[in-house]
Parts: sequence; C-alpha cells; structure tokens
Amino acid sequence: MSGNQQVNDFRFDGDDDRLLHDDQQLTIAYLQAHPVWQFMLKRFEAHQIAANGPPLHEIEICQGLGPVEYANWVKFDQKGRRIGWSQAVRRPKGEGWQPYSKPKRRSKHTGTEPVGLEPQKDQRPTSGGDNKSGSTFINPIGGTSVNLTNPTIKVGNGTASIKVLTDAAAKSSKTDRQKEHVIWIQVDAAEGVTLENVHFIQFIYRYQRDKNGAENTEEHSSTPHPDGSRVFNNLGEKYKQIDAMPSHGAYYDGLPGSERAPNRLIMFDAPGPYHDAFWPDEGIVAVTYVIVDGKPVYQIDWKLASKPVDRGWQDEYTAKGKPLTATPDDLKKDKLLAGYRSDEGGILSDPAYVENPIPKANR
Repeated sequence: MSGNQQVNDFRFDGDDDRLLHDDQQLTIAYLQAHPVWQFMLKRFEAHQIAANGPPLHEIEICQGLGPVEYANWVKFDQKGRRIGWSQAVRRPKGEGWQPYSKPKRRSKHTGTEPVGLEPQKDQRPTSGGDNKSGSTFINPIGGTSVNLTNPTIKVGNGTASIKVLTDAAAKSSKTDRQKEHVIWIQVDAAEGVTLENVHFIQFIYRYQRDKNGAENTEEHSSTPHPDGSRVFNNLGEKYKQIDAMPSHGAYYDGLPGSERAPNRLIMFDAPGPYHDAFWPDEGIVAVTYVIVDGKPVYQIDWKLASKPVDRGWQDEYTAKGKPLTATPDDLKKDKLLAGYRSDEGGILSDPAYVENPIPKANR
C-alpha cells in the first residue's frame, strides 16, 4: 500500500470531527504521525524493556535510589535529591518529576541489593566472636520495627532472636550513597551461641493489575544477579520462585544483600517496583524462612505494594512473622525453580533450578 493510498472506514477515538470527516482520506503518513499510534509504539517499547530487562551495561546506581534498571522519569525533592523513579511513558502526576538521564557515575553492580554497606560499631557483647572486618557490623538506618510472633528461636543449646525492620535505609562506605526502602531481617545469637548453621531461604513473586483489577498475564518479570546472569518468570502468585542466584545455591545469605558473623546474621532486600502507570496496582510478595541445622523454624511474610498517588507513587511495606511447626510446601521439592534463563520471543525456556538444601528427613 502506498503512502497516499486511502484507508477506508477507520477512525481514531478522540479525532476531532471538525478536522476529520467520514469521506476524508487517511494516509499512512497521517497514521504514523498520530499521537495514539506514537503512544502505542512507546508502550510496546516500555513493555519489552520491562519484560526483558535492559542490557547489563545500562543498569545504573543512582544516589538516593540505588539500582535503576530503566526509567523514563526521576522524581526530585525540594533539595534536589532523587527520591523516586518511574517507567511511565507520560510524565507522572505531581511535582518534582523530570526526564531521566543517566548519572555520570557508573557501577558494575547489577543486582537489586545494596553493596558495600558501611560497618558500624556493635555495642553489645560479642561472645560468639567477630566477623572478618573486626568488631563491626552493618546496621540499618531508621526503619519501622515489625511486631513478630514469638521471635525467639532455639539454636543448638541456646537461643537467638529475630528482628525485622521495614522501610529502613543502609549506607555505602565505598560510595557514600544510601539505599532507601530496605526490608531488614536480622538474627542475633544469645551469649555463648554461634550461628554458623543458621541460613535464610526466600521465595518471591511479582504481580501487576490494571485499573479494573485484571492481572497482567502477558509480560514477564526480569531479575538481574550480581554475577551478571538474569532470570525471567511469569507474574502472579502461582509463579512464586526461590529468590536465589543459581550459581550460588538456595541460601540468600552469602549474596551481596547479606552479612554474616558468628553471632549475627542479616539480610536486606530492596526490590524495585516497576511503577508502570498502565498497571496502577502492583507489588512484590515474599516469604523468608529462617533455617536452623537444616530445618525451617521461622517464617517471615512481607509485601511491598505500590499505587499511584497525586505526587507520584506510594510504596508501602507490610510484614509479619511466626514460628514453624512443619516444613512448608515451598521447601518440599528436591529442586527449587529460580526462574528461566530465556524469554526469547516471549516464551520462557531453559529453567534454572537450585538444589533444596533441606534434608529429606526434615521435609
């Protein structure tokens, strides 16, 4: 069809009847220049990047925001600090939104957790010994304490206590950049107790819903890992997967978002919401298990929900915890799905599994 060929009986919603009559010819040039067509193209491109993820070299760590994989807009407060980002095609409502531009700083880190956090002196007794950096530990900055059910667990011949903070912050000693909106899980041993046989295992899924509550079933989540790998998965509760780097194994501790010492074990996670205006109801849902001597003993359920508000997006954590009396279904299979290594053509393939470290006798 030539650029001047007529397209019959076709009309865009919203076309002004004063400018376009039923007998007016439409050209390909007109269609391609129309705002609705341009908007559709931008939506397609944004969805492709959200599903596949950006090239690794395009992932940036922005001061005040942490890792930003892809954004169209960045929000600034009155002091000029970055406080939010959005993948929306059109400028989000509210003040402070500016077009995104890559910061001059670059980092090779491609995960979703802060790295190189600043150690702070631990003032409590350290009968279990010190970590490799001396009598120092990474501590959270601020945050809201979660009221957990029976947060004391048995470890060996003694006990340990569990603490959870939501919406905390952590500061990098190497770059002096601060990571915001972290969920923080910490296990502290009682005097004379060590935690070498205590671990974290976490499962997670994302969801997106449109304004009518319909689930996004067409797109995939994309999770980059510190080793440069990436996994994909479907959105929705039934596609919950272990939050693990396949080359590392099932345990969350040992990854950049964790710190271990003989008498303290911590993990921190800061999953980035997509903030896509087409899906105004989105969130990340996770469950973190505390494992002692190969047996799950405590469960922490947490969620980060995002909804648009007048001044951008509102991200809100909720969390709760309880002791376990039986092994949950998540931990009963021999192999645990961490995602898929490929989503070429929109089809997930090449599944990535990790071995279940829970002994069969404890399942």
